[in-house]
This record gives sequence, structure tokens and C-alpha cells, in this order.
Amino acid sequence: MLRYPKFHFSESEILEYLTILREVADIVKPDFQVAIVQDDPDDNRVLECALAGGAEVIVSGDRHLLDLAEFEKIPILQPRVFLDRFGES
Repeated sequence: MLRYPKFHFSESEILEYLTILREVADIVKPDFQVAIVQDDPDDNRVLECALAGGAEVIVSGDRHLLDLAEFEKIPILQPRVFLDRFGES
């Protein structure tokens, strides 16, 4: 997704971001499936990972996820809303 034209990331920026992400991320492999988002079933993978990883919040710009507002008491927030609430001042 980072290679999508709308993000305007160079290949070196993508590699740098992925390096940082690997250092701070917890990799999860859910052993269950959910079928909450009917219009875009791939979005269910995000929900599965959030639940399996014990996420406190899901940050997404995806319309289908944002329409849910929350999943299993995990709030789903747009990036700007997340930063406004939890970002550094």
C-alpha cells in the first residue's frame, strides 16, 4: 500500500518506514476469522489482527472500517482524529 501513488513515498522512504515498523510492531497471526465487513471482506483481516494483537485502537482511513466506529470495544479512528486525541501537542 505504501507504493500507492497517492502516498508519494520514494522507495528509500518505504524501506526506512518498514525497518522502523519491524522494530516496534508486534506480528500476529490470528487463529480465527471474523465476517463483519460484508462489502470488503479483506477489511476483516484488519479486525482479526487488531483483536489478536490486543489493539487499543484501530487507525484507518478505510470507509468500511470507519463506518463500524468500533469493533469489540476497540475504537476505529481516522488518522487525524487519532492524532488530535493522542498525538503530541
